[in-house]
Amino acid sequence: MARLAILIDAAYLERVAADNFRTGIDYTQLPDAVRDIVASGLREPLDIVRTYLYDALPHLPAGPSDDDSKKHAEKARFFDFLRNQPRFVVREGWVAFRGRD
Repeated sequence: MARLAILIDAAYLERVAADNFRTGIDYTQLPDAVRDIVASGLREPLDIVRTYLYDALPHLPAGPSDDDSKKHAEKARFFDFLRNQPRFVVREGWVAFRGRD
């Protein structure tokens, strides 16, 4: 049996989906869809070993606004949800504010 690990750059994927397809991403169905596409070219069954999602919580400035806090909390809950999905790993980076340009 062939094995598959899926690595997702979430910020890039979400931007491409929004800009080109005007849609969101259903991360619970994405691994199976990727497996089906890859498996279509194989003669043996394909097992998903793990799906890695690379993303970061939004920057939370000192003295954050209610909107900043809400976005941060929603993303944290989303990461927790994905961590509870089978064979899903969230690799969390960090975001630093570097000014406005």
